[in-house]
Amino acid sequence: MLIFFAVLVALLGVMVKFGYLYFASIPAFATGMGFSILIGYVGMWISTTSNARVTHAAKEKGLGEAMNIAITAASASGLLLAVAVLFYTAFWFNILFWWYGRGGVSQIETLYSVVNVSVTFVIGASFAAFFMRTGGGIFTKAADMGADYVGKVESGLKEDDYRNPATIADNVGDN
Repeated sequence: MLIFFAVLVALLGVMVKFGYLYFASIPAFATGMGFSILIGYVGMWISTTSNARVTHAAKEKGLGEAMNIAITAASASGLLLAVAVLFYTAFWFNILFWWYGRGGVSQIETLYSVVNVSVTFVIGASFAAFFMRTGGGIFTKAADMGADYVGKVESGLKEDDYRNPATIADNVGDN
């Protein structure tokens, strides 16, 4: 991913040099990738932490409490994404309006630059999300194959047998 990122930043640099993109497009692309990776990491941390809490609540307090914890954790991940996007938009609006406001550039030109930078941010976030999703898919498929191999060949168990602890990875890889 790092090699692809470097090639893409170089390509964006060439486009900035020839005037197809604005100067802020390269940092916007990089921050888009950074935000996507950070939100993916924090979302995964929230999910794994809340899974243990949901399981414990379902056993000790019932399904209602478990559902409340699960919905709260899911909404925290969703709101984190919304807050990050709003923060990003406000940040770049302020930076670009300040930058172009100094040079007497029209508001139309300033808004055009904000849209241009926003699009490169979204492209950066999409590239990072694509690579994370692809990597996760490869990992889960490998976990599925490993669980099947250990269960069937080495232990002589049926597929998805409850005595095979790798069944959890198998179920993740099947989906």
